[in-house]
Amino acid sequence: MQRDRVPPGAAGAIESAVSALSKTSPLITGALFIGAALMLAPWPWALFVVMPVNRVPEATPVDAANAETRTLIEKCGTLRAGRTALGIAATLVYLWAIL
Repeated sequence: MQRDRVPPGAAGAIESAVSALSKTSPLITGALFIGAALMLAPWPWALFVVMPVNRVPEATPVDAANAETRTLIEKCGTLRAGRTALGIAATLVYLWAIL
């Protein structure tokens, strides 16, 4: 796994947040600010919540994998689903703001 490249979706998330924060209407700006925060929230979530759990299975040799390794892999999947939920929430907030 490459760790030295830009995370997928980084440009889109930054562009979305900057665009949302540059709007001038106070009512819309509040909702767009929440959407922008939700668009950027997956980064700290991945760095501080998912990554520490993910490092253990990645460092485990295939021969040493056991039930605990499987449990951690399943936990990683659940935590990544949380990251997806943040993106879905941001999309719904953006839709609410423009409607």
